[in-house]
Amino acid sequence: MKRFPRFFSRLTIVILVSACSSRSDETGHSFRIFEENGIQVAETTGGPKYSDPIFAYEEILTLEQDEEQEESLLYRPYIFMMDEEGMYYVADFGTNRIAVFDQSGKYSHSIGRQGQGPGEFRSVFLQSVNAGYVSVLDTHQQRISILTYDGGFVRHISFSGERLDLESRVYEGPNGTNILLRRIDHLEHRPKIISSWRALVYSADGEILCEVETEPVHTMTLSPTLEATTGGYYQGQPSAAYHSGKGVVMSTGTEPVLTWFNLKGEIIQSIRLNIPPEPVSPDERSTLIARLDQQIEEAQSPVMEAFRIEQKKIAEIPETKGYWCRLVVDDAGFIWAQKPYPYYLDEYPEGSTFLIFSPEGEYLGITVLPTDWGTISRGHFLSIDSDEETGLPIPTVYRMHPTVSGLDYE
Repeated sequence: MKRFPRFFSRLTIVILVSACSSRSDETGHSFRIFEENGIQVAETTGGPKYSDPIFAYEEILTLEQDEEQEESLLYRPYIFMMDEEGMYYVADFGTNRIAVFDQSGKYSHSIGRQGQGPGEFRSVFLQSVNAGYVSVLDTHQQRISILTYDGGFVRHISFSGERLDLESRVYEGPNGTNILLRRIDHLEHRPKIISSWRALVYSADGEILCEVETEPVHTMTLSPTLEATTGGYYQGQPSAAYHSGKGVVMSTGTEPVLTWFNLKGEIIQSIRLNIPPEPVSPDERSTLIARLDQQIEEAQSPVMEAFRIEQKKIAEIPETKGYWCRLVVDDAGFIWAQKPYPYYLDEYPEGSTFLIFSPEGEYLGITVLPTDWGTISRGHFLSIDSDEETGLPIPTVYRMHPTVSGLDYE
């Protein structure tokens, strides 16, 4: 990781004094915490603690949309979250507003509307719902809007010198600070896309307090030619997530390491997974190659045929998968690391698979989401599916239940 603190001439490492501890079981799973060069290290070896998926998902309700009540209709819902009382907040691209539904799934009210004024949006990316306030990213207007739960406008936040995009995430930190997480694509390496993730901490008056960035890694190739591709078609992806009680966790996705930083840019913990990456399974490879063979046969032009042939060459290279491609830290402090899928797999699995780490850094096991897309919020999984007949969105709420004993999850 590269670290660029702006307040200090050198980076001071926080020394965490903790006793070395470890535990293991007959399955080969072993977890230990120790100190290395003044940094707390949490290391898991031998595989996950639990062999079965550690969460079950109980479908509890579908958010109600009434054609006779226009404001209850969702046209392009994208992200939705829960507040402390169990109300549901849905970011709807189709109307550029936040639609709010009560605990029973009935429409309650809306926050914001289409426009450019205070409390108005040209695009809506829901960032957080907490402590009475809703945070919304508007990439078209390059700003964050803070509003109350009932829709009252509070303020705008902007970041000079940083371009906000749909992958950007902004969080409110302590003492008026703001934390900006964003992906950086280093396009000067074309045809390769070299990417990293950057975290910046801003003071209340907009000054950058510190900056942390992952090492750049090769994440994509614009040209399909074999000579231009060094990473194969399975990749880890750089990612970052924030937790208010700890700081920012970051990873390149290509190494089994997660690194926690505090808001001064200092490393406070390294989480290591001492497990080799997964090989590409024969079924996955045959599925990819069969689909590429079909696309080559159906190609409408010599250029497209050559493109698919080169993709097939890449798919035939023996490869292993990256470790993960997206990080999420939930309200309980558990780290969710999404397993990557093949780039050229047109039909993704029905549910994404995540590796789950405890707040202490132990690799617990996996969970498979009931659908491929959704939001984890306050012990619930909130998914947005679509009706096969009408194509209309179906927002469905699932309650999460631990399926293993001893999992301290609330």
